[in-house]
Amino acid sequence: MKEILVTGSEGEVGRALGPQLARQLDAVGFDLRSPTGPLKAVQGGLTDRRQVEAALDGVQVSRIWPPCCQEITRPAILWSAT
Repeated sequence: MKEILVTGSEGEVGRALGPQLARQLDAVGFDLRSPTGPLKAVQGGLTDRRQVEAALDGVQVSRIWPPCCQEITRPAILWSAT
């Protein structure tokens, strides 16, 4: 089971943070850009409901960061993932 979804995993912060999280958790990246780093990742965008739901399949979500993501996609989608 995936424990955390790292949004923006191909960005500057995501490339640094993702592998660090993966050392302790089952982390999966999520970004519009194709995965290039060591973190296993799903390509997609936060504005596409189906892509977000597919990426969150099996993710235990407790918090979404950055908070702006909560405005882009409906929080109900994100909080209902199990």
